[in-house]
Amino acid sequence: MNALFQRLIAPITKRKWFAGRYRLKRRLGTGGMAEVWLAERDDGRAVAIKRILSHLDDDASIRLCFRDEARLGSLLNHPHLVRQIEHGYVGQTPFIVLDYVDGLSLRQLAEKAYGAGTTLPLGLCLRLVAEVAEALHHAHQATDAEGKPLNLVHRDISPDNILINEHGQAHLGDFGVARADCNQRITANGSLCGKLAYMGPQQASAERIDHRADQFSLAVVLFELLACRRLLADTTPARTLGRILYTDLPSITEVTVGLPKSVVKIIDKALSRDPEDRYENCGQLATDLRLVGRHFDACEDESYEALLAHLQSLDGKPEPLPLATRVKRRVRVRRWVPVADHTELGFVA
Repeated sequence: MNALFQRLIAPITKRKWFAGRYRLKRRLGTGGMAEVWLAERDDGRAVAIKRILSHLDDDASIRLCFRDEARLGSLLNHPHLVRQIEHGYVGQTPFIVLDYVDGLSLRQLAEKAYGAGTTLPLGLCLRLVAEVAEALHHAHQATDAEGKPLNLVHRDISPDNILINEHGQAHLGDFGVARADCNQRITANGSLCGKLAYMGPQQASAERIDHRADQFSLAVVLFELLACRRLLADTTPARTLGRILYTDLPSITEVTVGLPKSVVKIIDKALSRDPEDRYENCGQLATDLRLVGRHFDACEDESYEALLAHLQSLDGKPEPLPLATRVKRRVRVRRWVPVADHTELGFVA
């Protein structure tokens, strides 16, 4: 009996405490330089722990990058940013402890809707993107402990880095490749940081960029949410780069039906090739999104939960949004979502 008991509890007793007060539960994801774990703090609170991959422990450049991310996280505090709780070292390995956002990424939500044969409601899309724009404006205006501007640029805005909690609120995370004046690690000239399919022409050309590069990337995210197709992504990185640098992007009116002109104007402005033609800052973008979105957003807590329940009831498997070159049909934009009625389909011939 004792031997059986020991075998049963062995997996539990082998779960060591991490950094003295966190018990690792399961791996949430792995990136190029780090992995993220769901963990439980000694007071029972769920958190996310980000740490460098073990085989990169001795990479000085990666360690500097990780240290920069931890430093930036300690200087940022906004309701729509994933909050950093603490950072430190276990031996020689740095780690960052973050709030755990229990929900879907924006990409998962979009793919869930697309796989179910429907679209996300306009008001929800506008509100989520407005929340991220407000978080970005805070980050862009952030200063160091002495009040000196950080001149921060996130450089990796994408649906993967936008998390939606159970109440339908957006949280922007992952400042791992962010550029700031206080960074110890300097990006080499000509190198690209971030996801190519969300870069503007200046970032994709490895030119010096400012906060308006993040605005362009966020506008790409909004375009894809409403059009249910990728905007810049193509079959190869080279073709994607070609679309960014040399192809005239389609207006969202060419691929959607029923989108208000006020929304079209916002997207066109934020997607301008010339940064001087974009919004002066993400705060202005957020203001316009809020002004337009208040007429359409019926997705508060209970209706967001109803939307998720409806998507689940359609029993469709999540599907990646298709490349723009492979889609011929247009998308009917859904104006709002009644709490008890999510029966509209969004696709038209």
